Amino acid sequence: GEGYSTSVKDTWQRALEQVRREGGRPYAIPAGASDHPLGGLGYANFADEVAQQESELGVFFDTIITATCTGSTQAGMVVGFRAQERARRVIGIDTAANPEMTRRAVTKIARATAELVGLKREI
Repeated sequence: GEGYSTSVKDTWQRALEQVRREGGRPYAIPAGASDHPLGGLGYANFADEVAQQESELGVFFDTIITATCTGSTQAGMVVGFRAQERARRVIGIDTAANPEMTRRAVTKIARATAELVGLKREI
């Protein structure tokens, strides 16, 4: 019905209101944590896990490829790997069938995540 979007949908709003009416306090996290201020942090930390595994295995992954829809996974990876200051590419394959929207989302989330982790390098 409502089509693809990372924005909060009417059905989501109704569910939140129902929880409130029943006395609850919902903590809403949008699809893929895309608009949540901490959405990219998990995959920024993922970069450290990859570096640890590379060290243990004696390998270096110069390219990481991921499906990208809401943007937080790829954005977090970009920030995490950029912080390591090692040449590495992160390629996102757009699964939303809207490359321009996906590119904007990844850029926005990456910049916000970079600020959270104190990364001074340009994203």
